[in-house]
Amino acid sequence: MVSEILQESYEILTSFYGDNPPKLKSIVRGYGFIGAQLTNMSAGIAFVDRDWTHEFPIFFKKTDKDLPDVYALAKRGYEGQGMEVCYGIAVMNALTTGMLKNSDKYEIVEDAEVIELWKDHFKPEDVVGVVGNMYSLFAKLNPLCSRMILLDMHAREPGKYPVPNGVELVDSADDLAEVDVLIATGSSLIYHSTEELIEKTPRARLKALIGPSVTLPPEPFWNRGVQFVGGSIVDGRFIQALVAENMMDDWATFKKKRKHLALAFGKDTGIRKIGLMKF
Repeated sequence: MVSEILQESYEILTSFYGDNPPKLKSIVRGYGFIGAQLTNMSAGIAFVDRDWTHEFPIFFKKTDKDLPDVYALAKRGYEGQGMEVCYGIAVMNALTTGMLKNSDKYEIVEDAEVIELWKDHFKPEDVVGVVGNMYSLFAKLNPLCSRMILLDMHAREPGKYPVPNGVELVDSADDLAEVDVLIATGSSLIYHSTEELIEKTPRARLKALIGPSVTLPPEPFWNRGVQFVGGSIVDGRFIQALVAENMMDDWATFKKKRKHLALAFGKDTGIRKIGLMKF
């Protein structure tokens, strides 16, 4: 299934860079993310399903022929499947970062927290739908709405964090039809299900897609009624953290330590939150 949002993102990026895009410098898989770095030093990441194989090579540039064409790899983001999509989105994230750094077209919100930005737009009677592993949001959402719904395909798995009290767990996007506010993770991009989430939430007046993978041109989201696109800016320090993860032999030990490794936002970690908002 082709993702129209990612295809439109690809077209915006190829229009911006034209015939001379930066080349791919390196691409690496960590425990939960794939990272890509370009020759202009822009970097990007994409969530990867942890159930997918860990057999993923680290590629470092030796000559231009050692790595795939950047556009060819980015194209896999919207027309590929499984790991191919992750490759493509990581590269599109890197291309988008370069575009944002060299364009005055967008107003970027630094250290963006969507609930804080939207606090004045919530109504006490609102039904809020959260899609994906964002359990930490519920404590902030609870005083702002009347009902909270969670759609998380991993929520019933053994060892998963318990669903917070007062949160209704559902199993299908069809169960989100009554939500007034939708907040979804970027993992929906990996599964090419973002369009379905938007279609299944016609009542939602506020829609946000957030997560480290969501560093993409905002227009395809804005044009579909998603007002907030929250992504990340990544640099070489984060890519090196992913390299360190990839080289670990004992994944069981790594799972216990992962909170100390790659995915830690901050000025010294090589990854920081950004947002692009439209009202």
